[in-house]
Amino acid sequence: MRRLLTDMALFVAGVVLLLLVLAAIDPRVRDQFDWRTASRPTGEVLDAGARVRATAMVVYRAAHDKTEEHTALSIFVVAGVVLLVFMLRT
Repeated sequence: MRRLLTDMALFVAGVVLLLLVLAAIDPRVRDQFDWRTASRPTGEVLDAGARVRATAMVVYRAAHDKTEEHTALSIFVVAGVVLLVFMLRT
């Protein structure tokens, strides 16, 4: 059970780190995070799902654009992640 919790914590930390790096690189993502974290009236809580989808779409577009700009680096990163996963499994 402890190993499962450790793995989950590492996974969440990796995703958060990836989002923070993407926000640091791309101003569109940074603007979306700034807009999402600003205080809003309670009436807007109802459309939280739409806001999450909009933020996810902006993150996806930014990641897609950066991947197209740096194709060779993207392939290297994917290969590195695959190798890391295989190393951690054995």
